[in-house]
Amino acid sequence: MLFCELFKGASTCRIDTSERCFVETETLDEWTLIHHNSYQERPVDCKDIPNKFQSGVYKVFPNQTHGFDVYCEMNIDEGHWTVSNSLAHHNGNSFSTKDSDNDNHPTNHCATSYLGAWWFNRCVTSDLNGQYFLMTPDAAHRGVYWRLWKGINYSLKGSLMMMRRVSN
Repeated sequence: MLFCELFKGASTCRIDTSERCFVETETLDEWTLIHHNSYQERPVDCKDIPNKFQSGVYKVFPNQTHGFDVYCEMNIDEGHWTVSNSLAHHNGNSFSTKDSDNDNHPTNHCATSYLGAWWFNRCVTSDLNGQYFLMTPDAAHRGVYWRLWKGINYSLKGSLMMMRRVSN
């Protein structure tokens, strides 16, 4: 289990080792994302409201030195496949929070404007840390969303990002 505080002053992660995870502490605003495809077995951990599933695999590199696989494994009709990459737009960006604007948008502070801490580039292709909505959000790019899967006006029921150190 990954526990994170999403504000710059205390943006550290601790990974519980009880479930085959590795222990690591890094600040989120130093992490860099690099997309990576893999076909190994992964846990099922992301759902939309009607309990449909899709998949995605990413590598996260704190300070570009240590690697972690980040899994968003989802299952549709008992088959596994990789969902379109709504994280690629954000690859290479630092983590932004409401008190730390690290995105590349010239006028917006993405974490404040879109109500969620994330590796924002110029904001709006995904945010799995967005505000949770029980119904359709009242504006685009709100909620817990993955643009290339459900679009910009659909808030997912939930997501879980699981991180494990990459084997060398």
